[in-house]
Amino acid sequence: MPGTNKYNILLLRGLGRTSAHWLDFPEHLKNNLSMVNEVKCIDLPGFGHESDEASPLTIKGITDFVFSKFELLPTSPNWITISVSLGGMVNMHWLSDTERSAHIKGSIIINSSSSDIAHPFERASIKSLSKIIKAGISRDNYVKEKHIASFVNHQCPSEETLKRLAKVNDQFPIKIPSFIKQLLAASHFKSPQYLYRPTLFVRSKNDVMVNPVCSERLASKYNCQLETHPSAGHDLPIEDPAWLVEKVGNFLRSLD
Repeated sequence: MPGTNKYNILLLRGLGRTSAHWLDFPEHLKNNLSMVNEVKCIDLPGFGHESDEASPLTIKGITDFVFSKFELLPTSPNWITISVSLGGMVNMHWLSDTERSAHIKGSIIINSSSSDIAHPFERASIKSLSKIIKAGISRDNYVKEKHIASFVNHQCPSEETLKRLAKVNDQFPIKIPSFIKQLLAASHFKSPQYLYRPTLFVRSKNDVMVNPVCSERLASKYNCQLETHPSAGHDLPIEDPAWLVEKVGNFLRSLD
């Protein structure tokens, strides 16, 4: 019967972010989707709980690290990956490996890009780059998050949300060398020829950081389904988690 499978979900964040930056999204998944069993997060090397690790200069290197951590998680035939932005590049590289992709059932890739399907300023707008610099030089984490919110969200998050994000940065300060290495890795990433598992691409219409045409081109390249949020910005899991959870549920039911 459709909808009877139980899925474990692995979440991968993007540039300069940690698993804690998902905020309540893992709980939204578990509380609103009966087919979701466990929700796990893996921090990319150099960030969050993995801040002592060296950040590789390639998406392949980051993927190798993530997969080594994934292998420590409970074995299950029904793992789903959900990834954002740079995390989506890691996700694509993972899906391009026939052996490693066999460990997961499918993937959802949100607001990602690659160098072979987009110009540099489609992948990171001049406006967002200038605001990244402003955020980077701010020593006040609340101010830093306000700068970040101005280009990753179409509607600014609530004061409470900004304060929670600032506390994450208090706990896990960004190391500039790791951030620069991630930028370099992302800038050189080329989308693989094949993805070996069912994949849903998701984009936000008002994403001013990564042009939404990037997700459209990736979905077209792989002949995958594409969903478009009509108003949100780059950080869709923060801006409209309910809409995203609905799309996750539809995707999971399509796999049964």
